[in-house]
Amino acid sequence: MASQPSFAATPIVGAGVAPATNDTSLTAPTNVTVIVSATRTIASLTTINASAAVVAGDGSFTSNDEGKSIVATGIPSNTVISAVTDSEHATLSQAATASATVSATVGTAGLRINELALLGLGTTANGRLNIFLKDESSAYHLRDQFLITAVTPSATLEVFNTVRAYSNLFVPAGWSLVVSVMETGNESLVEVVASGGSF
Repeated sequence: MASQPSFAATPIVGAGVAPATNDTSLTAPTNVTVIVSATRTIASLTTINASAAVVAGDGSFTSNDEGKSIVATGIPSNTVISAVTDSEHATLSQAATASATVSATVGTAGLRINELALLGLGTTANGRLNIFLKDESSAYHLRDQFLITAVTPSATLEVFNTVRAYSNLFVPAGWSLVVSVMETGNESLVEVVASGGSF
């Protein structure tokens, strides 16, 4: 009997469908789809002014959050989660500057993408799909580009699909992997699946 694979880091999978509008920019696209992000959101985080203690109303803290960045109104910049007591309670590296219940963004130490798979969801046209890294300041960095071929699927012809493996595709903490399509004809017709792990 084969053993289950083990991962040095938490496995991640992100997926999304190419945007409904094409975008020809290679530097500042406005029509993108987020495939995977090196952050997560806590919808209801309660802070107390001058205290480093916080409460996650959704009970989403885990011991893996220790050392990760946290960003929210009333939390000083460059703050990390110092300790997690349980799923609702944590201590920050700096005291909050306000008492409030806010939405917070928790960073990861980053992600490594091992593979991107593209799959046509219908008839595709010749064109290009761009892979960008979007940084914390919302700047876009073109990382890769796929050629999409024209395919009309039928009982004897499968949909467009391709897979590309990576050894050096990293999504830094707070960044996202996003995609855009350049030419018309492939809007909302290509699904992108990212597989990899978190640091």
